[in-house]
Amino acid sequence: MNENGHSPVTKADLESALASLFKQVVSYVDGRFQEVDGRLQQLREHVDERIYDTETRLLRAFNEFATAQDVRLCNWKRISGISIPPPL
Repeated sequence: MNENGHSPVTKADLESALASLFKQVVSYVDGRFQEVDGRLQQLREHVDERIYDTETRLLRAFNEFATAQDVRLCNWKRISGISIPPPL
């Protein structure tokens, strides 16, 4: 024993303490990686959903525009008396 009442630390004690500390650090880092991976998966799902919603809105808007143009063209053909063949 030394003057503060503790026995000196041996090399084996240090190796054991370091191995235990290393296991704790690895466990902590693994847990954090799993947490980050889960968050990234949630973010990917959110982005995928937003992209799908945007595509749907664009297609609906284009369809509404095309329908309005068809109505205008039909009205114009009817009023002007011009015969235009339908598109293929």
